[in-house]
Amino acid sequence: MTASDASAPSIAVKPLQTGLARVFGRKLETIGAHLEALADRERDQLPLWLPVGVGLGVAAWFWLPDKSAWTVFMLLAAASALAPLALAPASRWSRALAVFCVAALLGCANIWWKAERVAAPRLAYAQMARFDATIDTAQRLPAKEIVRLVVSPFAPSQLPPRLRVNVEQAKAGPGLVPGAAVRIRA
Repeated sequence: MTASDASAPSIAVKPLQTGLARVFGRKLETIGAHLEALADRERDQLPLWLPVGVGLGVAAWFWLPDKSAWTVFMLLAAASALAPLALAPASRWSRALAVFCVAALLGCANIWWKAERVAAPRLAYAQMARFDATIDTAQRLPAKEIVRLVVSPFAPSQLPPRLRVNVEQAKAGPGLVPGAAVRIRA
């Protein structure tokens, strides 16, 4: 190695800048400095954005049409949480934005999980069935002239574990009370 080789700039000493970094480098540094100053001034109010992020995730779940859209939203929220940390890992604004995006992701995931947890199985189509069941609840609805029963079939079958059956009030006897066993053809 000669003396002229030692004085030549090295990539290890001076990072190689691409065309975009040369053009936007100063602007990005300026934007980053402004964002950092803003985050520093508003540091006491940053936690107040957590419920807004969770609410955004819940609103996205209600607004988006189906499971694939919810999945895409959560993936975008995760990517949006990681991107600022990759661009400016030591800055307050990047951490605040990452936490906001994680809150949105958790809001969407939480409402989706709760909706799946309480979802009742439904019959795919109307069908006739004859089965024995136990009455869980009996509710008289005089305005509709019916008695609404929620029943649990005894034997495991292709029916859901709980069914709602409407019985005409004229055909409903006095024995339709919770805990009673009934034979139903519906």
